[in-house]
Amino acid sequence: MSRGGSAAAAEHDGAGGGIGVDGEAALRRLAARRVDDRPYLAAYLDFADARPDAVLVAVGVDPAGNKRVLGVRGGGRDAERRGGAARDLVRDLVRRGFARARRPLFVTGGSAALRRAVAEVPGGEVLAQACRARWTREVLRILPGRERPGAAKAIAEAWRRGAEGGGGRLGELAAELERRGRGAAARRLRERPGDLFTVDRLGLHPQLRRSLSTTHVIAGVRLRPPKPTADGEDPWPDGAVALRHFAARFVQAEKGYRKIAGYRHLQLLKDHLDQIALPL
Repeated sequence: MSRGGSAAAAEHDGAGGGIGVDGEAALRRLAARRVDDRPYLAAYLDFADARPDAVLVAVGVDPAGNKRVLGVRGGGRDAERRGGAARDLVRDLVRRGFARARRPLFVTGGSAALRRAVAEVPGGEVLAQACRARWTREVLRILPGRERPGAAKAIAEAWRRGAEGGGGRLGELAAELERRGRGAAARRLRERPGDLFTVDRLGLHPQLRRSLSTTHVIAGVRLRPPKPTADGEDPWPDGAVALRHFAARFVQAEKGYRKIAGYRHLQLLKDHLDQIALPL
């Protein structure tokens, strides 16, 4: 990914969407931020949409339920670069002491690249939960518009059934779609990732299951490129500029973060993580 961007573009860092934080300053702040100063119980990891580029963001959750931005990386415009960004960010966080004594539950966007990245966290078993909302959208996108509401209802029912019955409900939906000639959607349902029901298998409180089965805190952030400069120059010419914009956006958004829903029930998650904790 290019590190540059014109001088005119740099002057617009933090512009668009009412951002008042300097992008370069935000990147420096995040690079210097300690990630070993608290025992994080969960970490969201997903790409924020910076079309045509993507920006990878990590947000941690501490034992009190507070959310904190851990880092950002430019993800580029193709799967290979995004996979490299995921590995780089996770390795950098680990190098700086993140998850040194306890590996958190990773809530990811669900891509294979993100799964491979979190699997590199040292110490053995790593718990991961895929974002259900993103996976659901990918399934529904394959279907004709008139068939999406019914499929969405069936998938929501699977989430309510949990680990024991949810997989079976998704299998039923796959068979139904197959009979209707919707083979692509049926295959997506049958080849679903194995980490869609992790929060259920852990027996977490319903509120906490909802909070820790979506990466909306990251993927829900939208930032439109600012308008062209007075001389017609593109103010968002490459991924480096997008990265600065999003770093500023997340540093600002962090100030308004609330505790995750269900934070009072985080002790059960902590107990599970302690059972697979790294030896000190």
